[in-house]
Amino acid sequence: MKPLIRLARNVCLIFSTGYVLFFYSERVFWSFFRPGDSFFDILLTWVAYSVLGWIFLVCIHSCRINTFPGVFLSGALFGWMGEGGLVTTLYGSPDNPFPISISWTGLAWHALLTIGVGWYATLTAFVSPNWKRSFTLSLSIGLVWGLWGVFWPSELGDACDTSPTAFLLHSICFGGLLPLAWLGIRYSGQAVQQWGNKSWWAMVALVVLIIAIRIIATPEAAWILPVLVGIVFIALSHWRKRSTGPDSILLMATGFPKGRVLWFLLAPLVSSASYACLWHVDQKLPTNVLLFLITTPLGFIVFGWCLWKCWTLKGNLGNP
Repeated sequence: MKPLIRLARNVCLIFSTGYVLFFYSERVFWSFFRPGDSFFDILLTWVAYSVLGWIFLVCIHSCRINTFPGVFLSGALFGWMGEGGLVTTLYGSPDNPFPISISWTGLAWHALLTIGVGWYATLTAFVSPNWKRSFTLSLSIGLVWGLWGVFWPSELGDACDTSPTAFLLHSICFGGLLPLAWLGIRYSGQAVQQWGNKSWWAMVALVVLIIAIRIIATPEAAWILPVLVGIVFIALSHWRKRSTGPDSILLMATGFPKGRVLWFLLAPLVSSASYACLWHVDQKLPTNVLLFLITTPLGFIVFGWCLWKCWTLKGNLGNP
């Protein structure tokens, strides 16, 4: 493969993956354009998620992971590096005190929803022989997104336009690009075959650098972030030594039917319809509290289960 083509595929894979993570972790979460949003801030956030996405991809490829436990552990690293490395929500706040903040949102949203649903479940639906899985998943994501969004009017008040039209414009603007991101991943996924052992150690060095900078800026991070990341690295290193099978990136890169990405154009439409129905009947449900109560303990439980699976499974962990 020519160097320029290899570089182009690497860039496409990293930024396409970054957009998928950015979409679910940021745009689905916030659901509306905010008064302070700017094109530069949105672009910078996408770049940040692309860096985190590269860390995630290196874990998936280097450890030859294509089963959920390994994917979730890699997602936990992605979530904690974002919430504890790039920002400080991991260390708690009055509304989300430590240690609950370990799960919300690093595990509960980033690992469980963004990676577990937005990346892993979507990928397995794309490669499934049954196209209905992609269709059903897109409808489900759209429905949950719309239900999630109904609490924002009470939270934001008059500071932001939370009308159904505003929700629709936001969801179409970002959701409409999601199929393009998946096509980018499909056409560039084979680039990881060129990633050798150096990629793993480069990723480790970047993680250490981010942690060091965070500790300098936030000293309390010294006894939280290195411990959590260390647990994940020990588990993934153990997985890496034992796994000999193909990873999920290589499985996906063989080429899923590209037309299946179009089903995900339904998600912003379904979410907007469900949001509009509840908005017009003035049903401002506390869906944020409901999701928090469900996913926060679930994040801890799934993380513990994935660690257990990593250390107790016998044989080739690379096979689904």
